[in-house]
Amino acid sequence: VKELAKQVLEPQQRQALESQQKGRSEPRTPCTEPPSPSEARSAAEDSVALSALPSDHNDHYELEVSVIQASGLKHLNIVGDNPWVTCQISHSDRRAKPSRFSTRALSKTLSPVWDETHQISPWKVGESLEFFVYDKGLLCSKMEGQAELRSDSFFPDGFEGDLILCHGHSGKDPPALRVKVKVLDSPAVRDQLLRVTVIKATGLSDLNISCEALRCACEVRTAAGSSRRPPRCETASSFQTPEPTWSETFEMGPWRKGDDLKFFLCSQSPAGPQSVGEVVLPSACFQQEGFEGSLPVAGSEHAQLHIRVLVVDD
Repeated sequence: VKELAKQVLEPQQRQALESQQKGRSEPRTPCTEPPSPSEARSAAEDSVALSALPSDHNDHYELEVSVIQASGLKHLNIVGDNPWVTCQISHSDRRAKPSRFSTRALSKTLSPVWDETHQISPWKVGESLEFFVYDKGLLCSKMEGQAELRSDSFFPDGFEGDLILCHGHSGKDPPALRVKVKVLDSPAVRDQLLRVTVIKATGLSDLNISCEALRCACEVRTAAGSSRRPPRCETASSFQTPEPTWSETFEMGPWRKGDDLKFFLCSQSPAGPQSVGEVVLPSACFQQEGFEGSLPVAGSEHAQLHIRVLVVDD
């Protein structure tokens, strides 16, 4: 019996000893939990967002932010209505110290007009602006609402308008905050000059032009919400219909990257100038290397406008 027990136990003990020694010699892998689906999705979205940013997204700029007024605020404190606003940059680096400013608190009003302008920095392309509207009470402030203004809404050409405040409000008329944002000292918003040559138009016979004199006007299409006055130029009248030739060159400015060009063919009549056709040249077609060629005139199967565009001081 003893011999039989020895034969059975010795192999088991030897195997246990070998296993124990092997565990000492091999380094243990630290136990880590896999990221949650929301964390993995957030990391993927951040990666995609960064890859879509322009090449200068690492440059730091200064913003000029104007907090103008608010409307539709609610009564929150028994001591009165004393609204004020905080604006802060939502930095992409969460470890960075927040950049923010606050307005003064206005007394006894639900339709406050602050009309305050502040400079705030540093800001990078891709970072949003966050606005928080509070009602100052005797012991603390209660939030009226908050709003986010994304980077692509004000870069590069600025923003002016109303932001809807969200904070549990319901109804048809939610509170709103009017703000104005401008990017300061950014190469992307530098004013530049265009050299535009209007050469000729061809194939205008199907436009049913009743007069003999035709002109061509060109206008810079500034970004929506921009306060800049769009530059405009216009050729002399040509009497060579339906094949007018102008060959006139103009220098137009200020122009900024992202601004398209719009051309108007105008007939001269006793009632005044009338548009007979339009052409739009997107900025992406000329802001890098210029453009020279013909473009189709809207509303015609055969009409073409021949132009040349060059950015002079790019």
